[in-house]
Amino acid sequence: MADSSERETGTTKVSVVLTDPIRGALTREAEDLGRDLPEHLQRVLAEHVLRNKLIPDDEAQRLRKLWSMTERVAEEAKKICRDGGFTSGITLSAIHACMKDPAWVEDYRTWVKDDIYKHGNPLKKLINPGFGARVKAAIKGRVEKDDENKARTVKVAGEIIQSYTPMIGFDPKAVA
Repeated sequence: MADSSERETGTTKVSVVLTDPIRGALTREAEDLGRDLPEHLQRVLAEHVLRNKLIPDDEAQRLRKLWSMTERVAEEAKKICRDGGFTSGITLSAIHACMKDPAWVEDYRTWVKDDIYKHGNPLKKLINPGFGARVKAAIKGRVEKDDENKARTVKVAGEIIQSYTPMIGFDPKAVA
């Protein structure tokens, strides 16, 4: 049964059992593409659905727009790192870089179907966390941890996101 978050966002969590060789192969492939494993699994499945035209074209276009925006944030993060501008708030910095492009902002507004700064929009639960996850994977970022060894979170105001996970470093080879 779907929980309330899944109903709001039109998503469903599933568990999949993978053999070690398949998990290993998919993990390597994900790393080669600068993705984490969950993002890669979602992408592989979604690409299958798109390739076989199993969803309406408007939904396919929406999914492609999501990928495009997320990839742009990751590319901006890599550029910032290459240019020596890495800070713990690399995800927010990359979003700020994207927001200088009116087309990116319009794509985001269209995707969330509301004021981009409004909080509580369930559609933002589908896109905003993906920005941070994609940046982390793309730069092979190392997250800042608290005393309990859990990833820290920094709350922000006046932004399209409400929080981000600060990073303490990245792999220069990943951004080259």
